[in-house]
Amino acid sequence: MNESEFLSWGTVLTAAGEFTKTLLLISIRLGYRNFYFKALFQCKILSILLSSLMVFS
Repeated sequence: MNESEFLSWGTVLTAAGEFTKTLLLISIRLGYRNFYFKALFQCKILSILLSSLMVFS
């Protein structure tokens, strides 16, 4: 994996983290606790897929 690839993955992961934080804040405000957990679960699946792609690339 070269440096530019690594940087782009870092950007993707940072964006995913920000998105998750935003979802958390919205769900707390709306009181949708299970909505947040479902979204978090989907983010976990997404991050597992991303990391497996990184391993195989």
